[in-house]
Amino acid sequence: MKFTAPILSALSLIGSAAALNLNHTVTAPDAATCTNGIPSRISIKITNNEPNTVTLQSLSAALVKEDGTVLRNFTDMKIGKAVKKGQNIEKHFVFTTHFDPQFATLELYAAVQDSDKVQTVIPAYKGQVQIVEPEAGIFDPQMWFLYLLLLTGFSTAGWYAYNTWFVTVTPKRRRD
Repeated sequence: MKFTAPILSALSLIGSAAALNLNHTVTAPDAATCTNGIPSRISIKITNNEPNTVTLQSLSAALVKEDGTVLRNFTDMKIGKAVKKGQNIEKHFVFTTHFDPQFATLELYAAVQDSDKVQTVIPAYKGQVQIVEPEAGIFDPQMWFLYLLLLTGFSTAGWYAYNTWFVTVTPKRRRD
């Protein structure tokens, strides 16, 4: 009985939270395909239609697998900017992926605080993204390093084979 009382009081607080009158638009030009190692950007524009000033506290994002497990929580971007009635604020959330190629869901949340210091988390964006590897060309610096490493390995193997096998098999030349 003691365990259920805090849970019921917390649930009643969730139901009593008032929805804020905010409009938000999200532009995600890079979010359809996230390339590993290359930053992707999402722009969010929030317009305040409340009679009082609200404060955009932070933006946060997460990559979620198709089965619902969280693949990665990205670091919150602290903002703390006040938005007066009728004004808007536009912010960019930049993130970088380093995962195996796969499909995932990108979720973006905005934490907004009203004039009564009540914080509300707004789900701003939820869309499927494809995580891909960057294209590797023949003149890529990583490929040049690989070529150099392979050349060094083959040269060392050839030198070792020459000094251990070929020199012992060939007869020495006599000088007259």
